[in-house]
Amino acid sequence: MRYAVCVPAYVERQILEQRRFITTVRPDLRQSNGARTHSMLDVLDGRDVRKASRRDIKTVLQAPMAICTHTHSQVMKCAVPLYNGAMHKVPDPKLTSDVSECHIKRIIDLADANTTTLGFIPAEVVAREARAGHILCALDVSGEVLGYLWFTVTRNPYQARVHHLCVDDRFRNRGVGLSLVDELKKRTRQTFGIALRCGRDLPAHKFWSSIGFIAKGERRGRGLQPRILTCFWYDHRHPSLEGEQFAKLAAEKVIAVVDSNIVFDIAESSRPRHQHSTALLADWLSEFVALYVADEVYNEIDRHEHAELRERGRQIAHSLGSLPVSADAVDTIASSLRSAIKVGDSTSSRSDIRHIAASIAACARYFVTNDGDLLDHAELLEESTGLQLLTPLQFILDIDEVRRKAAYEPARLAGTELVTRPVAAFDAHELFSYFRNCDADESQAQFDAALREALTDPSLGISHVILAGEKPAGLLAIIGTTEGAEIRLFRTARVRLSATIARHLAKKAIQYVARERDGVLLLNDSRAPQDIRAACFDLGFLERERNCAKVVIRGILDETVAAKAIVGVVEGDSYEVVPQEPMDADKMFWLEKAIWPGFVRNKQIDNFLIPIQPRWAKELFEERLAAQNLIPSDEFLALHYENVYYRSGHQQIVRAPGRVLWYVSGEAGYSGTSCVCACSHIDEVLVGAPKEVFARFRRLGVFQWRDVSAIAEGNPGGQVCAIRFSGTRLLSRPMKYKRLRELLFGARGKTPQLTTALKLQHSEFYSILEATL
Repeated sequence: MRYAVCVPAYVERQILEQRRFITTVRPDLRQSNGARTHSMLDVLDGRDVRKASRRDIKTVLQAPMAICTHTHSQVMKCAVPLYNGAMHKVPDPKLTSDVSECHIKRIIDLADANTTTLGFIPAEVVAREARAGHILCALDVSGEVLGYLWFTVTRNPYQARVHHLCVDDRFRNRGVGLSLVDELKKRTRQTFGIALRCGRDLPAHKFWSSIGFIAKGERRGRGLQPRILTCFWYDHRHPSLEGEQFAKLAAEKVIAVVDSNIVFDIAESSRPRHQHSTALLADWLSEFVALYVADEVYNEIDRHEHAELRERGRQIAHSLGSLPVSADAVDTIASSLRSAIKVGDSTSSRSDIRHIAASIAACARYFVTNDGDLLDHAELLEESTGLQLLTPLQFILDIDEVRRKAAYEPARLAGTELVTRPVAAFDAHELFSYFRNCDADESQAQFDAALREALTDPSLGISHVILAGEKPAGLLAIIGTTEGAEIRLFRTARVRLSATIARHLAKKAIQYVARERDGVLLLNDSRAPQDIRAACFDLGFLERERNCAKVVIRGILDETVAAKAIVGVVEGDSYEVVPQEPMDADKMFWLEKAIWPGFVRNKQIDNFLIPIQPRWAKELFEERLAAQNLIPSDEFLALHYENVYYRSGHQQIVRAPGRVLWYVSGEAGYSGTSCVCACSHIDEVLVGAPKEVFARFRRLGVFQWRDVSAIAEGNPGGQVCAIRFSGTRLLSRPMKYKRLRELLFGARGKTPQLTTALKLQHSEFYSILEATL
């Protein structure tokens, strides 16, 4: 083990006397062991502490010196252990801005001794700033000055500016500078942040970027030999309009964070991935994707050797915007990530960790990178943090899936509780604070008027608030009319799952009308936000001149009748729905969605009967089975409008578009099984390797990887079939197994097996529907 000697002032004076003695009085000592002793005095004087060892110190103590007054134990008590060549931290230096005149003299001496890096500052200026309390001083237990930090606080802008950070040579790399900066952060927490400039060629340049400061830019100094100065910034990240805007944007768009290699790919056209990375800036993508960078990207840009590319990189980073997260939050997450992610301990690797940590702190869902080391940890990061790592090409190719994940994420609601309460249980002012439409400049009076109108006669409709935890997340108020019903208030709070909640509420409103009669459901909330209207359009609402309308039909209609009903609702605007013979499957699906939960009689679309176990049925769509559990399934599962069901990939008769009748097989512990209980639209069928299929549809449903792997019998090279379905209708009179066998036998002359998917004849499908609706 090596030792560094940190001597108090009285020992230092004795060492200097010994130096003069060897140099002038006893030069003959140089001929024997004096040369080594003289060298060791350099060590004890702090000039070369890394070369000191116990043997070195012992040599000094045993040298024949005439005026050696200190003892072996005195010096050995001053020896500070060196671990792996790095000096031990100075224990708890005292940090104060209340300095005495002797401290001021030592500060001036330190400033004069470091004019090469700090520049010349008149002693009078240093003394004045110290007396004004603008200099933080680090003192050891004996009152010796270890270092100082000179700063000022400006009012416009309101920030702290660091002018000097200087540490005595003997105490450098021992935590003194870090202690001074940490104290400055505490004392200036009320400001926007801390600014400083540091020469790119100075050793301190790496220090600032390693402790959370961000290299925001650079400029040329004004000295006789001007150096390039990096402009560093530490942001205190107070709650601000920036944070509010980010939260609002996160509720409306996909938030994707890009790292420095993407920035440099965009900045430098000669790089091989330039085209793919530049595609992230396309106008069509910006409609539903917001790109951000973590502050750490500026430090990585600053490390590039070419000034032109540094400037270009900063311009691109500025155009994307920075994540509004605090350095403290990033540090905390980064510390835990380092133990889980093994990407090395280089400067670049530490930056990679901070990029990921900032993305997690900002609750971003996607991190776009070309870094192979990070992508190797993509699966681990997604499982442990929910952050998904993609290359630019993957992100762009799968953007439709990415957009769906941002707008509709039922799987993210698992494990939470959904509570519905009457609107009357809440104060109008409380609801206004959560559901006000700021974009439409809605006032409290306007919101209250709409609320009172909806609550005039509760017997005419329904009005309730959905709670996510303790906070209101959705608001719906419906009143009955002679033609159907009107939605007077339809809002969701600014939460990331607002689109999912909106679709759930729209579905509930349609079901409310369908329970009473066929009719028309109008959206008459003139200040309903655009995302509410988007949710309604997804469930078959049609745009009218002043509002949106939904045709609600409970039975089976011919194509012509269904089309005429829609034309009447949209007041003459046919939307090209007048059927042409034959009507193709896509147009039929659109028409059937427009009259949901009704059906259109059509022979162009395939229909299937698929068996499903009760445990999956109750989680995916069958609320009646879920209610039988002693511990009911999470109410949020009822929000699912779209879902996925996995089967073995050996039998591949199911196709999309199509319709499926769900046959729930019998199982002990459940009543009301062994029957056809629901019907859904088949939107997509995908057959492939288990891992690839699961990765694509993981956002949907309640299946876990272990369930999908079991379907493939644990074979990674096997095949599974994923059926994505939506618009599920629960049949009011489920068809029992015995009646189903009789119907199929009458049509086929034999009873087919109900253990696998079965393609139905059109007559069979509509016979089952007519008997169960």
